Amino acid sequence: MTNKEEKSTFAEVFKQWEQSIHEEPELRKDQVVEGKIVSVDNDYVYVAIEGLKQEGRIPRGDFDEAPERGNYVSAIVKRKESQDSGCILSKKEADQRKGWEIVKEAFKNGYQVTGRLVNEIKGKGYIVNVEGVELFLPASQLSYKFKEGETFKNKELEFKIIELNDRTRSGVVSRKKLLDEVNEEKWDALLLKLKVGDKVKAIVSKIASFGVFCEVDGVTGLLRQRDISYKKYAPFKQYFQVGQEVELVILELDKENNKLALGLKQLYEDPWVWAERSLEKEMVIRGTVTSLTKFGAFVELKEGLEGLIHTSELAWSKKPPQPKDILKKGQEVEALVLDIDFKNRRLSLGLKQLQPNPWDQLGPEIRRGNVLEGVITGITKYGAFVEVENGIEGLIHISDITWDEKVANPTSQLKKVIP
Repeated sequence: MTNKEEKSTFAEVFKQWEQSIHEEPELRKDQVVEGKIVSVDNDYVYVAIEGLKQEGRIPRGDFDEAPERGNYVSAIVKRKESQDSGCILSKKEADQRKGWEIVKEAFKNGYQVTGRLVNEIKGKGYIVNVEGVELFLPASQLSYKFKEGETFKNKELEFKIIELNDRTRSGVVSRKKLLDEVNEEKWDALLLKLKVGDKVKAIVSKIASFGVFCEVDGVTGLLRQRDISYKKYAPFKQYFQVGQEVELVILELDKENNKLALGLKQLYEDPWVWAERSLEKEMVIRGTVTSLTKFGAFVELKEGLEGLIHTSELAWSKKPPQPKDILKKGQEVEALVLDIDFKNRRLSLGLKQLQPNPWDQLGPEIRRGNVLEGVITGITKYGAFVEVENGIEGLIHISDITWDEKVANPTSQLKKVIP
């Protein structure tokens, strides 16, 4: 092989490698993706998909609770649309898939689960929703007497899973089996000693995908993932070890259901309570950039408290810049509080407001009739945008590009400068 061929081959390989590192992974139908909620309207919840420059939209009906901007969600890709509109996602299907994995884990390890009665099969039993999965509860396994006037619909109880079929994704739950395992003496001693709201020392006994099981005076309680941190869906397994002693708060004591609910985040102040006390409009704050999306940059002030710098608030230029061109993930920044919605827990921040507005500092050379030089930053069917100073753009209308009326497409004479 000649040197020329070697150079040609190397150049081609290098070009392919260079292209590959800039190519985005292809989204596949039924793929599970993680996304950060960036906006919400009446029909859809819009998310920025982690690791990609794409956005997706999830039907609003997939959410049981009001979706909050900045929260992370898992969803399944249903279909890909155009580059601009992103793809259609399903949170409901992702929840069901994740729920089935939790159900399998609980069955394998003998964990008790919380279920909600959703339907009655007359003379046979009930359909119970456990983590989004519908399981069967035989009437003989209920072991619960409904009070006068009490309806079964949406009644929450604790169960043990006694049968499971992975192929048909079906199973059987029992409350009777759960109650047979209740240690009456230990529960009675616990109820005499403790109440809801008390702080306790607990010993980690098991670590599951949905939380941490802890022993309190011989009674097993559950510290659910949602009660570990104010930051929703924050990873937690690496912070716990079997046998470790942790201080927790009692959230619920229910001997009848063998349910001891524990909390960790409740030991600390809710960051939004701090925000109501400490933040106000026009205040300069300092935080860390946690993620960059097409819509803007999320900045964390405290764990569980993030604000959004929208792309339009990043710089004074008429055309909003790409957030990744201004900021980096993990970077500490100062920003101005533009708006606070305590009810919906939304915080809007601005970066450009801490920089001089170039329009307020126009030099004498930028006056009507003056000849200027600039850089073409964008070309549209209406004309070309030209930056004459940093942050100052003007439009050359298509009718003002050339005097030659024979030119069919005047913008073809211009070329955008690519940095």
